[in-house]
Amino acid sequence: MIRKFFYHLKDSTVIPEVHGHSPLFNGQKIYNYKYSIARSNFWIFLAKHNKYYKRFYSEINEKIVSPSLMDLKSENLNELCNKLDKFGVSYIPDFFPSSQYEDVLKEIHNEKKGDSSRPNDGLYGNVKYWNHFLKKDNSYLDNLKNSISYISEKLLFPISKNRIRINYSRLTKKDQIEDGDPNTIFHSDRFIPTLKFFYYPYACNIDSAPFEFIPFSHYINDSFINSYKKYMLDVSKNLKAPNPCAIDYKNGIKPISLTVPKNSLVAAYTNGMHRRRPFPQRDKNNSTFERNTIVTLLYNQQTKLSFLKLSL
Repeated sequence: MIRKFFYHLKDSTVIPEVHGHSPLFNGQKIYNYKYSIARSNFWIFLAKHNKYYKRFYSEINEKIVSPSLMDLKSENLNELCNKLDKFGVSYIPDFFPSSQYEDVLKEIHNEKKGDSSRPNDGLYGNVKYWNHFLKKDNSYLDNLKNSISYISEKLLFPISKNRIRINYSRLTKKDQIEDGDPNTIFHSDRFIPTLKFFYYPYACNIDSAPFEFIPFSHYINDSFINSYKKYMLDVSKNLKAPNPCAIDYKNGIKPISLTVPKNSLVAAYTNGMHRRRPFPQRDKNNSTFERNTIVTLLYNQQTKLSFLKLSL
């Protein structure tokens, strides 16, 4: 029993209020989560009293207005941090200096022509998905890890750059109507504040499945909590839920598509409502649609045990 308890604490499940697994059934993910109000209240209590997280658990007192994409643009890491806290999402264009940017393009080119990326067919319907963990030591990855570590320590919690996992991800779709991808449904990654980073080596237009976010949805107020609890109780009864975190929560602000230029870093509090915009349907030119990103998920570095240590 004691061993099982500590194993549960070391589990890095995205949502600490629930436990379960996501097996594949006929090529599709089936979410099998068990949700508990008591467990949820326990983690909410800790988060509200955690010095890093408690500022998120508040109502929005000021009148909020939908920002434009230009409003989300930042020139440096400090401005990015300020806009992240205000809007929940921000981006920096021209993130890497030219020499490091060339290195990024070379590595992506090598990934495409090599066989080190593994296709995960069937996970996301008609979309082909490659995911490859970048292990090489180089200047641009070091720069990215230092930046992420700085942002996390300033906004959430200290994290060593050596613990930051960075993945190269490529999505492609050709001649098909996209279906079956739970990431195209607006959802929250985690009920506890967390950051996700996307680096776009190429310009991302509306047809390149851009990241979409509902500004100000990173505030975890009573409306958000009630929507979350109601939805999770429904999901725990439905083993074929399309996405266990697709909370029916709206704050009156329209989603914004992060159609950013090449060499851009996007950062977002993905406890807020977000999704990957679906690829478009087949066009008359028989086009192949593609999105290349370098992705970092900070919640993968925080287990329940490490969260407890931060909260005590």
